[in-house]
Amino acid sequence: MRDTLRHSYIHKDYADTLHRYRHSEEFREVAGIIADRYEQPASILDVGAGNGVCSVAFALENHEVVAIEPGEGPIGGIDAVETMAKHGAWIDPTIFDRLSWERADILTYQTEKRFDAVLCRQALHHFSDPHLAVQNIFNLLKPGGTALFVREHVVFDADDKQAFLKGHPFQKFYGGENAYTVEEYIDFIKKSGLVVEKVLKFGDSPINYEPHSREIAQKLDERDIAGRPYTFVAVKPGRSK
Repeated sequence: MRDTLRHSYIHKDYADTLHRYRHSEEFREVAGIIADRYEQPASILDVGAGNGVCSVAFALENHEVVAIEPGEGPIGGIDAVETMAKHGAWIDPTIFDRLSWERADILTYQTEKRFDAVLCRQALHHFSDPHLAVQNIFNLLKPGGTALFVREHVVFDADDKQAFLKGHPFQKFYGGENAYTVEEYIDFIKKSGLVVEKVLKFGDSPINYEPHSREIAQKLDERDIAGRPYTFVAVKPGRSK
């Protein structure tokens, strides 16, 4: 499963993982969404940070990043975030001035700080209470802030969900995968008070279809891709002071 781990940015080679993610079209597209909306540097909360590759990549772009992750393991937990941060420090020793991390669950996380953007990469479908999670994300954003729900697994119906779970390469190891319909994701988001600004379907952006090329992605029928990734961009009404 080496290639699957590499394409998922959870391979044990931290230096290679960080390098590839930073040079991916996915990262550049997500970073572009944030750069188009806020003066640099932006303040970013990375929710469900996993191994910290997103947090470190954004901190290396001079953003101020707080990473929260409920797990503690060395592969996709807070220990992994610390290890990834050390690899980031080899690139830029000042990264620790802009990056912090904490073992915390978005369902109970509290801080006085408010953020320009909250990033959830492949995280929303894992939350035990998505409505509460998104409500807390709403509360943690500044007025005018942006929530990015990146590469969320989308299914069309119950049969599609079962096909996705059966075919997911990691489900048999830990049983923690999940997926929702587009309508369910939008419901989670809207009920928090966030406004859904954009829904990027699988073929709309490399954020979703990498590691496939654009040419290949345009030829694929997303109905043949179980749990196809979508990205949801939402904003908190108001203006930041």
